[in-house]
Amino acid sequence: MSSLLHDHEKHLIDAKEFRSFLFQGRANFTMVNVGTENHITYYVKSRKVKRDQPEETRFFEVYVKAIGDKVAGKVQVGEIDRKKGTIEVKQGVKSDYVGLVTIKWLLFHWRSLEKFHEKLKIYHLNSCCKCGMPLTVPESIQDGIGPICVVTRIKQSLEVMKGLGIQLQEGADFTIPANYDVAASFAISKFPDYLDKIYIPARLRRNDEFIGQLYELDKFGLW
Repeated sequence: MSSLLHDHEKHLIDAKEFRSFLFQGRANFTMVNVGTENHITYYVKSRKVKRDQPEETRFFEVYVKAIGDKVAGKVQVGEIDRKKGTIEVKQGVKSDYVGLVTIKWLLFHWRSLEKFHEKLKIYHLNSCCKCGMPLTVPESIQDGIGPICVVTRIKQSLEVMKGLGIQLQEGADFTIPANYDVAASFAISKFPDYLDKIYIPARLRRNDEFIGQLYELDKFGLW
């Protein structure tokens, strides 16, 4: 195994995890072609919103790491519409640009990424996919999202579920409810258009039964 793959093995994300990882707000990851060892690095972040506005959960700006860009070190190639599963190409980006071609390929094969697991490896770059800060907690490094951001996302989700008539009781200092996974799965099954507003923990994203449920709901959002 090459040094590139070896050094990042602990940051490997499988397809089940990646589908939620990508849309947390600040996903920084590298895709590697195992056969050729060619790699490309992306930064996918939620569209900027004005102060006091609700966080954007539908549109995501896509950037590619570009050494030739001496200003920011990355260039924007387009914006993903999560609901439609499409990307609007940024003006001036050539249709054959590898950064654009690759992200289009990713979206096209979104639901069948598992079959490429021997040829394609995806690694997060040890930064939280929600806030972008470095990860230090072992479990967080595995999941690609920090513990504080997990709590924040779950608190937001509990408020959403409360508005839908689904309530869970947390502790005084906020402990994640033991039946959160069950409630989240139930909420999405009953209110599929809230798919992008309810946090799906890594353990639930890896559950085959839940994944089967999502396959039935993909018309409500690129999950």
